[in-house]
Amino acid sequence: MKIQIKDLEPNPFRDMKNYPIDESKVQGLINSINETGFWNNLLARRHPDKADKFQIAYGHHRLLAIQKSLGKEAIVDIPIQPLSDETMLRIMAEENNEYYKTDVGVIDETVRVTFEFLKSFYSLGNKRSGDTRGRSHQYFKGLPEPPSTGESRYHNSVVAKQISNWIGKNWPEKRIHESLERKKLYDKDELDKSVEKLSQTSAGHFTRMVRKFEPTKNQQKKISDRIIANQDFSAQKIEEEFLCEKYGGEKPASDNRIKEFEDYIKECAQKIKSINPKISILLEFKRDFHSEVYQKSFSRFDFIMSAKTLQQRLKILLGGTNEKEKNRTCTLPVHQKKS
Repeated sequence: MKIQIKDLEPNPFRDMKNYPIDESKVQGLINSINETGFWNNLLARRHPDKADKFQIAYGHHRLLAIQKSLGKEAIVDIPIQPLSDETMLRIMAEENNEYYKTDVGVIDETVRVTFEFLKSFYSLGNKRSGDTRGRSHQYFKGLPEPPSTGESRYHNSVVAKQISNWIGKNWPEKRIHESLERKKLYDKDELDKSVEKLSQTSAGHFTRMVRKFEPTKNQQKKISDRIIANQDFSAQKIEEEFLCEKYGGEKPASDNRIKEFEDYIKECAQKIKSINPKISILLEFKRDFHSEVYQKSFSRFDFIMSAKTLQQRLKILLGGTNEKEKNRTCTLPVHQKKS
């Protein structure tokens, strides 16, 4: 169907202010149009509320390119299909995944729009998880519920898995779950937009630390700036930055006591990492712990006592701080910017 470019509007689920436009991609498309002409790569539907307007399903970079290259009065010949809102939203999500799958801001906007769309059709309910702790989980009433076991089970949350199943396999549950966690903090005005500067993985670590330490948005911005400046996005370094911001007063890196403390922590961490594979092997033989041979052996007593001692000490070490500890300043080393 032949349509004037000025009558084409973006996908209604895409707020163009919240999506970055790759100017180099637009310029590349302009060059292509100028050299070989416009090749049909747009799909649209009639605007549900405006008789003379149309909404494109995908191809927003191409739409900008033809506007700049041919002018808004130009006419293009594109297919028009009776696309539902569900189809328009899914198409937008696929386009976002293709062009912006590492952009945290675009991921969050896509998940937010999808969540609100589904909530308008399927109300949210709460259901007991069936475990011994009596916990409950949210779910969309009317959407198929994923099982708690088996290959198609949910790993992070039922709602995240339901959205993942609805929106398509290119949007994994974990990505959606982490985005929903950020949405909860955004809704309470407790998360700074600086998290969008980070990668998906580091943004996930960052969000968990925000929940754990509850820093102000101004503190979060300082932390994200330091993380980016240092170019160290590991979970350990991100937690270090939150600890330093929480306790303040960073000590000089030349402090020998701090270096000794840091080295000892690293040594302990390596020892814990080395024992984890051995524990995993023991778990494979868990049933043998109940055998008569093991129950009567001296090794059983030694193992239980050692494990219990370790458990108690780790609980003390990782437990809540007392009033004295709260008043102590941060003893983590200053992170120097890489030249």
